Amino acid sequence: MAENKLLKIILAVVLMLCLCIFSTGCSFISFSEKGDSDTQETHFYREGFYLKSVSGSDIIIIDAEGENAAFPCVMTAASDEVTFDGLDDGDRIKIEISLIAETYPGQTNVYSIEKLSDGVLDDIGEEIIKILVEYGYLSDDTESETGLFITDIEDWDKISEYAAPACREYISDMLSGKTAGIENVVFGDYKISVDSQRYGVTFEVSVLESDVDTLPIGKNSFYISDLDGIIPIIQYNNEIPAFNQLKMYLCNSPTYSINAGDDGVQRAMTVYILGLKQQNSSDDDSYWYAKDEIAYFADACFGISDFTPEGAETGEKGYKRETVGGFGWSYRMISSTEENGLIKIRVRYYADLSQFLPSDLVEYTFDSEVKDSVAGHRFISSEVVETGKYRPYISAV
Repeated sequence: MAENKLLKIILAVVLMLCLCIFSTGCSFISFSEKGDSDTQETHFYREGFYLKSVSGSDIIIIDAEGENAAFPCVMTAASDEVTFDGLDDGDRIKIEISLIAETYPGQTNVYSIEKLSDGVLDDIGEEIIKILVEYGYLSDDTESETGLFITDIEDWDKISEYAAPACREYISDMLSGKTAGIENVVFGDYKISVDSQRYGVTFEVSVLESDVDTLPIGKNSFYISDLDGIIPIIQYNNEIPAFNQLKMYLCNSPTYSINAGDDGVQRAMTVYILGLKQQNSSDDDSYWYAKDEIAYFADACFGISDFTPEGAETGEKGYKRETVGGFGWSYRMISSTEENGLIKIRVRYYADLSQFLPSDLVEYTFDSEVKDSVAGHRFISSEVVETGKYRPYISAV
């Protein structure tokens, strides 16, 4: 343990010496004092990798040059015209500076900055990342996951233990222009990462040309799930109960409509109502609904006074939810407003799990008053306010 600590101290000292040599070799001149016209200020350029520290500092890993090793340097904007917004870990940048303070990491003022290309954290040397973790500039979980990513789909075998085969097929179709709706998108460099706790992949890719608004030119990142039937992870927001009710409805519905009379709605309402008791009890006998209970919850949930269950299991005790699977939709809540006793929630549906092909935009209306603690807000109506070019994605399990 002591030997490792000594080694890190020696490495830090060596890097500091490199800074001193680097500074001397590049004719660094101190900043001018205000009103001191005799002191000259020389500017020069350096390139390297960008990195954001846990405290919010902006860091550049300056490229190795000659006998000087690559080293980190904390950047400070010299004026309001210089901004580090829009940069991600690993991006290649070029900066204009006048001095690097001989500390570790180094310190410098930046007079201009140019992004050269997109990058990822793993592009940065592991030794430097480990030292920055040791000094508190990065957290332990920021360290590179070398070995759990590939930059060429032909190397899929390296991540196949954790990545679903269907994900490879999906990404391969994207890159080769076979995915409907994005045939004209041109992709550049990419990275496919895996997480040992999941079976999907994170797909980071540079888009060079695009005619799809939700897939803009530049760096894009998506989580792609196993497309062989797994219900996609959807957005949760426990602060909006009406939206949570909608998610429960959609998980059991082959339609996103909540309007009585629309195809599939009667069955979806039945499954939703009969599922309320299952959420609030572990006793199988309590899952049964008497006819008057069905009538009560149909009115409390949907405002329907005369409701006939569809697709329910029947018996001497009344009605019970059938043993069914579920449905997976790809969607995201866009907005939520409450006014004049009504809650209005707008939901954007997508034609794909990665959510870059927008489908229909639907507005749901709920009664803001909670008439029953189990039923929650009453569903009132749904309205398609914008029809997308592609049909919404839905899977059944």
